[in-house]
Amino acid sequence: MPGLWADARGQTVSAGALVRVEKARFVKAANDLLRSVRGTGLPVATYVVVHEAAASARDYGGLAQEDRQLAV
Repeated sequence: MPGLWADARGQTVSAGALVRVEKARFVKAANDLLRSVRGTGLPVATYVVVHEAAASARDYGGLAQEDRQLAV
């Protein structure tokens, strides 16, 4: 999905920023990528996690996402 990048710990987005189908697409794409790299060596119990954080708890350029949304 454009604009999303995951680190080894998972992906964090502002709560409510993605609908369920978008999160499901991201999880599938991330799992497919892991399987393409690890192949059959990837354990079945491999988890892709999308962390949802309150907009007031995330920043972009030093401004909380919630504040950025209110400024629009």
